[in-house]
Amino acid sequence: MYLAGYSNGGQMVIRLIHEWPYPFAGAMIIAATQPVAANFLAVSRETSLPILLLHGTSDPIVPYSGGMASLWGWHPRGLGLSAHETAHYYAQRNHIASRPTIRTLEQGRKNGLTVTVEAYSETGKYPITFVSIEGGGHVVPNPYKKAPFLLGKTAPHVNSATLLWDFFEQQQQ
Repeated sequence: MYLAGYSNGGQMVIRLIHEWPYPFAGAMIIAATQPVAANFLAVSRETSLPILLLHGTSDPIVPYSGGMASLWGWHPRGLGLSAHETAHYYAQRNHIASRPTIRTLEQGRKNGLTVTVEAYSETGKYPITFVSIEGGGHVVPNPYKKAPFLLGKTAPHVNSATLLWDFFEQQQQ
């Protein structure tokens, strides 16, 4: 069974993989970051899972660079690590010490959003893949539906469902 969650759903995934990871084969976290230690009350069980993370650099709700998540500056939701720190946190959790390999996907023709993929992997360890969307908002990247203006830009050349399928299919090989 695989988990996937967006925004608050991503936070739920984070909590589940810390407190109750054993029935899950992997997780996808979209537009959510790991809470800072003082803001994370989950009882963590030591385990490794393959994890795919997606985050837009212009997310107006969950800051890409870390800090206070909020609804456009109202109703604080708690402090979180940056998106990069979150990816590194999970790489460490999976006992991956090497630096990630980095590649850039083709820019979207309509909005010019650049997508960078950082893959943390070592033989015999579950991988962590972090997909960063330059200029992307608090959205689920997809080619079918544009997000509301307040949430920021969508990367229509990125299909989150396909990324999820491909990532977890690789784990079966």
